[in-house]
Amino acid sequence: MANGFCPSILAQLSDITQCNTPSYKVTAAGFLQMLLENRPAIELLDLGDGNGHERDVRFKYKKRILPSQTSTDDNCDINYIPRWLEGALATTNFRKAAFFIDDADMAKYCADASRTVMVGQPSTPLMNEFLKDIMNTANGLIGAINQDLLTLQAPKFGINVVTGSNSAQSVNIPKDATQYDLQSGITKILADAQENEFCGKINIVGSGIMNNFAIQQLVSCCSAAGIDMSKFTGFNWYHDLYAKGAWGPNQVGVFSEGSVGLIDITRFTGFRAGDKGVSRFFTLPLPIECPACNGGYDALVFDAQLKYFDCPQEIESECDGTIPIERGYALILSKKFGLFNIPSDSYQNETAYASDCGTDRLTGNNGTLRYTVTNS
Repeated sequence: MANGFCPSILAQLSDITQCNTPSYKVTAAGFLQMLLENRPAIELLDLGDGNGHERDVRFKYKKRILPSQTSTDDNCDINYIPRWLEGALATTNFRKAAFFIDDADMAKYCADASRTVMVGQPSTPLMNEFLKDIMNTANGLIGAINQDLLTLQAPKFGINVVTGSNSAQSVNIPKDATQYDLQSGITKILADAQENEFCGKINIVGSGIMNNFAIQQLVSCCSAAGIDMSKFTGFNWYHDLYAKGAWGPNQVGVFSEGSVGLIDITRFTGFRAGDKGVSRFFTLPLPIECPACNGGYDALVFDAQLKYFDCPQEIESECDGTIPIERGYALILSKKFGLFNIPSDSYQNETAYASDCGTDRLTGNNGTLRYTVTNS
């Protein structure tokens, strides 16, 4: 009896393959992982109030004063009148995945499949078989959200003061390190970060050659030039296998701490949670194993709707078209989210505002840079 039901000797593939179980694997989504691990202002980027209401969150900021706005004359002239500017946070994206298990199939499964455990908020009884299917679904949801975030970020990279452009700058990690190359590789990226006045941790996201460099860092030592490459630890690396599709092959994003953030909203809380007719609404993180994540994907809380279909009927499945179903349960997982970037007008720009106040050297910079990594 194949089909995954209940003959006397049939081990689950996950019992044999452990972390290599195909349906439980999660493709590296480094950008999302970075956003989840670096959320110092998490409560400020959450548009939900925890009671089912959605807040309109705005933030205010001022431009910094330039050297050109100071005076050499001892007088009472006013050089600058600081003004508050405002920006708004918004969830611009939505993703959901739903799956169905009918009672007839569940009756054929082993007894532990229908055994319930309490999960989520509010605490909800969910059958073990649903937990396994949530793990099967995790890669789709995490990958889709990460792809959306990468796409949102692509046009928002800031201007690099070194090049005067927000286009991807080529940076080479040389094969021959027999001399002090001061304008390539990680030296170049970290120096650019200083030129762009980055503050706090530096996070790099991408794939390709840069990931190969990160692998070699584990066993690197001294070059002929006397440089111990393993000491290049002034950054955090996040491998993202989707980045090459959204940004380009061997491209990486370099982010200063706090320059980007995940705008989050959890809907099914407070008065929107609990039993509503044939559905129960609650929230839960995805039950996935992520030993490499420190507060990573499992820190992402999803809205969940457990809906019971109490009559046989036909439903639409995106993968299978119109199909007949018996009585059973559907679990619908969903997420509303967006991406925060430092506003593009955070620094003074004389041209934009037709004033004589001068242009800040960081005009157009927002704490994010873009590179294409080469290796020659």
